[in-house]
Amino acid sequence: MHDAIAAAFGWRGGDREGVEITVEANPETVDEAYWAALREAGVGRISLGVQSFQPAGLRALDRDHDAAAAVAALEAARRAGIANVSLDLIFGWAGQTAADWDADLARAIALAPRHLSLYALTVEERTPLAADIARGRVPAPDDDRQADLYEAAAATLAAAGYEGYEISNWALRERPDRPSPHRSRHNSLYWRNGEYLGFGVGAHSHFRGRRFGNGRLVRRYIEQVAAGLHAPAFEEPIDPETAQAETMMLGLRLADGVSRAAFRARHGRDLDAVYGRQIADLVALGALADDGDAVRLTPRGRLVANEALVRFLK
Repeated sequence: MHDAIAAAFGWRGGDREGVEITVEANPETVDEAYWAALREAGVGRISLGVQSFQPAGLRALDRDHDAAAAVAALEAARRAGIANVSLDLIFGWAGQTAADWDADLARAIALAPRHLSLYALTVEERTPLAADIARGRVPAPDDDRQADLYEAAAATLAAAGYEGYEISNWALRERPDRPSPHRSRHNSLYWRNGEYLGFGVGAHSHFRGRRFGNGRLVRRYIEQVAAGLHAPAFEEPIDPETAQAETMMLGLRLADGVSRAAFRARHGRDLDAVYGRQIADLVALGALADDGDAVRLTPRGRLVANEALVRFLK
């Protein structure tokens, strides 16, 4: 896998150290042999869907693993030579207490992953959770409660040496005065509204002013590849106004924010000429900080990020 991609995109000598290849997995689906095979193929980073170490949390989230399986999956990855591990946790599930969340954070920190992703529980349409909420079996997520848990996590992880470089993501620092080298590279590219290519069934791409995605039918995709064809299931052009809005909505998720110089270099326009009113309004509300070089969400702004970022849409 790695060699094929290296040959296609010209990585120097197939240098594995200069490339980040991440695989996402659930704890109950992996073992050391699986990790070893991935390592041999060039994978150097994994994202493990732990979600919670609490039995009640795993039941509420309808997960098939337990805490022991999550720990075993992490340890197996390290034995196989994959040291760069990220853990996913979810907060705001029905019945979760502050003590539950504190325990999850403490267990995760004790495992010393290089990266952590923390997501507030959201309700997707046509899911069992949505049906249970509609029938009154479980309560809907409480935004205020989730905000309290988020603030607690931010304080706990900062004290443990993790850098909150994006709204939902923390990377372990190696030096307190420098950005962490363990930030997710591919996700950082998305947040900076960069270009990317997706290969495989259902994969999406953002390239040369277009956004497009492959279909989800495996057989049809295989037939197209065998015939040397590329027929995206959907495709849309990205006009300049949309590109500018996406730069703001994605970039402001980062702790670094959006720099005026980078915005001008990318879009050929001054940030204040395009979004001066929105920036001034959000600064007045305490949701945005502006140091003259860049604008970024404040801690308060992170709690209402969706409401703040939508202001940059048409």
